[in-house]
Amino acid sequence: MNCKNYRTRTKKGIKYGYCVKYRKEVSLFCKECKEDIEYKERKPIKLHTNKHAKVEKERFSIIYPDLTKCCICGSNSNINKHEVFYGKNRQNSIKYGLVIPLCLNHHTGDNGIHYDNELNIFYKRLAQKKWESIYGNRNDFLNVFGRSWL
Repeated sequence: MNCKNYRTRTKKGIKYGYCVKYRKEVSLFCKECKEDIEYKERKPIKLHTNKHAKVEKERFSIIYPDLTKCCICGSNSNINKHEVFYGKNRQNSIKYGLVIPLCLNHHTGDNGIHYDNELNIFYKRLAQKKWESIYGNRNDFLNVFGRSWL
């Protein structure tokens, strides 16, 4: 039932309808207030918290400092920021700056990074080398990301 005044209640284990507007018991599928029915307001589901949205917006890269053009073809249109280590390590990629800019074609296209395994491994190795040169050694990388790509 979509009426915002309708409630389902139980009395001794038996369900019945109740209208809070008229304060009376109604049938389970109430249709008494046809003219002045008030529908529930549907709110959209919030996908990200404000903190998470801020972190996503402020992504940076230690691999490519310019995140406005594709790192493969140099295009400036439809740029997506791709986390090199995605899945369970996506937040670690954002935290440590292991993000690369890709155009839509190189991100999700037929020759994109999600479908070309060699390209994917190339950028994972490049990111690991850059991470080890800035943040620590291979053991530290293994502790953070759980796997070495070199």
